[in-house]
Amino acid sequence: MKLSFEDYNKFLEDLAKTKKIELDEIKGKLANCGAPGIHNATPGKAAETVARLTDTSRYTGSSKQRFDETGKGKGIAGRKDLPDGSGYVTGYGHKNTYDKTH
Repeated sequence: MKLSFEDYNKFLEDLAKTKKIELDEIKGKLANCGAPGIHNATPGKAAETVARLTDTSRYTGSSKQRFDETGKGKGIAGRKDLPDGSGYVTGYGHKNTYDKTH
């Protein structure tokens, strides 16, 4: 919504009448209030909660396997059990020893 300067001044006049304050007082407060934005806002408890829930050192089970020691995600390797593809069954203890003994 766009507002012309004349409409803005009319709004300020109506506001002054409604609040029973001098128009110059409102204009003075607006001129000295500083730049737009949030000032002196206190951070909420959400920051503490997010930090606690995203601390990868506290993960357990399958969630722990998705991250390396530094807390960086492993990507697809951390989410899926990728097949070995070497031709040996899982848990075979003498892998790659055939050529050495024969």
